[in-house]
Amino acid sequence: MSIRTLAQDIYKVLEDGKIPEKAVREFSESLAKTLVEKMCEVRKPALRASNLGTPDRKLYYEINHPELATPLDGRALLKFLFGYIIEDLIIFLVKQTGKHKVTGEQKEVSVYGVLGHKDANIDGVVVDVKSANSRSYEKFKHHLLESDDPFGYLTQLSTYLEGSKD
Repeated sequence: MSIRTLAQDIYKVLEDGKIPEKAVREFSESLAKTLVEKMCEVRKPALRASNLGTPDRKLYYEINHPELATPLDGRALLKFLFGYIIEDLIIFLVKQTGKHKVTGEQKEVSVYGVLGHKDANIDGVVVDVKSANSRSYEKFKHHLLESDDPFGYLTQLSTYLEGSKD
């Protein structure tokens, strides 16, 4: 098991086209839960691991004065929804490879009282699934987040890693 072969192993599962129907049905039920949670339930703004990289002033207003925050438009909301769907799909496909160990899915972590839910550990590595267009993906591919991380991905991952220590 090596996370380094993860993408190729997922592609192989898709190319083989031999995912059991029962597994696909279970995935569809899980995806339905995600969609209900993200589209039907109202969440109260709160400091969470997923928003720790947000600039301080913006984060303050989002949490303490949500009525003053600029609401997300439909385009942004669609991007977030797409990201949730991709997350569920990727974790499902990783499991279908049979070659990688997935643990700690959506495990709640706490660091100094700030809660978050990490996506999973895959082969012992804390993983947060992200979707990105090809231009944005370059930051991940070329390790540019260390110098340019506008969405706070490294802060988020570091929080999940710290909160995962036993």
